[in-house]
Amino acid sequence: MIDCWVGIPICFILSSINAIKRFFVSKHYTEYHPRKIMFLELSEMGSAILGYPAMRKAQALRPSCLLYLWIFKKNKDIAPLLGIFPDENIVTMRDDNFFYLVIDIIRNLRKVRKEKIDVIIDMELFSRVTSLLSYFSGAKIKVGFYGFSIKNPYRGELHTHKVNYSCHRHMRDNFLALVEPLTMFFKEYSSSSAALSEASYLPKRKLGLYAPRTLWQKLEAYNNHITKNSKIIILHPGVCDVIPIRAWPLQNYIELMRRLLINTEIFFIVIGMKLQPSDARMLEREMRHPRCAHLVGQTTIKELIDLFTISHLFISHDSGAVHLASLTEINIIALFGPEAPLLYKPLSDKSIILYKDFACSPCLSAYNYRSSACKDNICLRAITVDEVYNQAVRALGLFTACEAGLREF
Repeated sequence: MIDCWVGIPICFILSSINAIKRFFVSKHYTEYHPRKIMFLELSEMGSAILGYPAMRKAQALRPSCLLYLWIFKKNKDIAPLLGIFPDENIVTMRDDNFFYLVIDIIRNLRKVRKEKIDVIIDMELFSRVTSLLSYFSGAKIKVGFYGFSIKNPYRGELHTHKVNYSCHRHMRDNFLALVEPLTMFFKEYSSSSAALSEASYLPKRKLGLYAPRTLWQKLEAYNNHITKNSKIIILHPGVCDVIPIRAWPLQNYIELMRRLLINTEIFFIVIGMKLQPSDARMLEREMRHPRCAHLVGQTTIKELIDLFTISHLFISHDSGAVHLASLTEINIIALFGPEAPLLYKPLSDKSIILYKDFACSPCLSAYNYRSSACKDNICLRAITVDEVYNQAVRALGLFTACEAGLREF
């Protein structure tokens, strides 16, 4: 609401001032050689991961440039996983409340201007706040998404280089397009193109030398029924997601657990944010099973990465956790409905996408602030427990009851 009602008039005023300046002064960047490039990706953990290929592309184009990241503090643990940004080049901002946000904006802008950032790449989709942060950063080159002929949410004319956002291309490709304007400044571009082929892949994280032993000790202390021979399935019900309409019904997850627990090799770990009391009670009744561990609201980003590394399968709706899992070799089943996999499919060759492609789907987009009028996500409820179960047993190398019967026959 603040971004809309406060951001629009401020962006309009500053854009008007910019237009007057441009009338009298013309700038040319053809001889400009940046030394410091900052990526501005505040709010979404998943988008920060999908932006990795763009960050790698910038790094390959200009190896001598220092790369910076501006991100919300709650997502800071993502940065080390990407392996691109030194700790001292990560700028964080709290979003706990409005007062902290304002204080950190002032503090961060001072730091960014002191660093004399040359290029700032705004990776947020039509956010006025990040448009303003880019403008006040002091960077000579400011790159951001723009709708052009599409009627997009107004964010002013504050970027020096406006890049077309396409809702028909994966977000990885949209982020890669943000780096494209930088090529006009780099003479090395033609000779660096070969090095960019690997930029489409995500880094794969592995446990350290002593981490597996420590992690198994923690899990065994929590539930001594888990063993190294267990086939571990991680579930992310996500009923308290920021966008709850993306969540598959909790009852479906519970039914899936009941069916898979028939196999004595299976062990479940449930993760996610804190649940509503009614959902928590329903889930806790099921989690009394000896081969279940309830870790909802009890894991950090680093701990999740470790869990994904030793586990066999992750099942979740479209969320940041799906993209976090894609940084490991775990099998992924991702359930899509209100948002299309065309844009947000995880960048993992071990991902299975379940999507019903309803006529009304996707109903969430950058153009409507991901705010759907739908109150009944039938597009997700149409994905049956049977479908997820069959995909799960195949991913785990098991047999369905029907297949087992045929084999015995």
